[in-house]
Amino acid sequence: MTITEQAVEKGFITIADAGLLAGMSVQGMRKKLKDIPKPVYFVKLSNRYFVNPEDPLFKIMVPAKKNNTLSELDNINKSELQDDLNDLKIKSVNAKLLQEVQKWELNKYELEKKRVELQQQAGDIIETPLAEFLFVGYLEKANRELLAMPKRIIREIGLIIKDGIYTKEDEKKITDKTMKVVAREIEVILRDVKKQQKKDIKNWRENLGIN
Repeated sequence: MTITEQAVEKGFITIADAGLLAGMSVQGMRKKLKDIPKPVYFVKLSNRYFVNPEDPLFKIMVPAKKNNTLSELDNINKSELQDDLNDLKIKSVNAKLLQEVQKWELNKYELEKKRVELQQQAGDIIETPLAEFLFVGYLEKANRELLAMPKRIIREIGLIIKDGIYTKEDEKKITDKTMKVVAREIEVILRDVKKQQKKDIKNWRENLGIN
């Protein structure tokens, strides 16, 4: 028995058939697979997704039968416009996240300049390897954490956007909530890196017998 036959036996339908019922293209239905969180009407069997037509959320998407063809087209257009709006909001948030990462990249450049200055004065201040360890090593650690940050918070941000759309919040309020999440994550990263740096410096001083 094929996967599709197994799905039909369980009462599920293909994504293509779901799109026809909901008045959407196959591409439009597949785009919803990327939503965070994923709509609960999607069911995975083996390595394929199917749709549960009895799910209440999916039933809402299925337009009522009408004789007026223009009304049906209008419902489809509204659904497509809502999908476009959701995509734009997510792209807007991603752009703001990228902007924050770029700011830290600029910070990295400024600290690198400082490291070069310290190298030039290494004889009077500290040894070059130590300067590199204290400045560049922890900078790289912070940089790695910041670049990995979007993956850690994308689900939380997705929920904020979904909730904002559902409650009809304006874009500024959604953006403010999102940036609070970003600021919180940056604060945690910097605090942890600074804590580790202080610990390593203390160990280094103790090993050299410096009070």
